[in-house]
Parts: sequence; C-alpha cells; structure tokens
Amino acid sequence: MVNFRVGNVNAAFVNGMRELGYTDVSASKLANLAILGVTPAYVRELRAEGLTSLTLHEAEQLRIGGITTAKIDAYKKLGYSLSPRELSEFGIQGVTPKSIEELRAMGYTNLTPHQLTEMRIFGVTPDFIRKMEASGYKAVPVDKLIKIRMSGADELVTGRR
Repeated sequence: MVNFRVGNVNAAFVNGMRELGYTDVSASKLANLAILGVTPAYVRELRAEGLTSLTLHEAEQLRIGGITTAKIDAYKKLGYSLSPRELSEFGIQGVTPKSIEELRAMGYTNLTPHQLTEMRIFGVTPDFIRKMEASGYKAVPVDKLIKIRMSGADELVTGRR
C-alpha cells in the first residue's frame, strides 16, 4: 500500500494498464512501474513510435534509460530503427544522438548499435579518439579502439594514467 501511495497508483492507473493489455500484473510490479514513471500514457507514447508489442519489462528498461519519444525520433533521423533492447541500452549507456553526431563528424559513420554501445561501455569517446589522434593514431577502426581501451594500452599511447 505504501508503494501504491508513493507511486500514485489509483484505479485509473490500473485500468489504463489493463486497457493496454497488461492484465496479469502484481500489485508490487504496478507500484514499481508507477514509481519509475512507466504510466499508461508513457506506454501509449512508445507504442505510437512503433514499439507496439512492449513487455512491461521493456517499458521499464526504456524508462530507466530515459528514453523518450523525442530521443526515438532523433535516433530515427540519424538512421537508427532500434529495438526496445537497443534503445534501453543506448539510454542506460549514454549513447545520445549528440554523441553519434559528434562521432560522425570525426569520420566514424555507419556505426552499428552494438558498436556504439560498446564504445560507451569501454570509454571510447570523442575525447579519447582526439587524444589518440593527437598521439599520431588517426582513423583507427572502432574495434581496435575498443581493444586498446580494454587492454589498457591507451595509457601507453596517450599518456593517460
């Protein structure tokens, strides 16, 4: 009951989720969804963007990742039609439309969602790439940049400690 109160779960919220097809949801799950901001309105917005068969877990992960319809539109404008999992990974790892544009401006075009996510996980940022370039390593392929960061060899190349 406390979580219902904290999450503002009321009859309209429960009925809204049921109308969306989420009929067998525990009270604690409903409370957690509400606390996170996974509301019927949020799910409808995501569905309007083409994410029509979302599970509640996927909607929850999208919300945790800060995915909004504006971000989905921005990714689409950059040529990315992403699955709910890819969208939530982008959000959670901090792959933003701005970071994609910055990488493109540096010559890193046609990156896959997996590459973009791995780059963020291992700290292959535009700043890191600039440091590599300043050390004489230009146009290094993404997979090599990731391996350099994973191995710690970047400390030798860029002088980072």
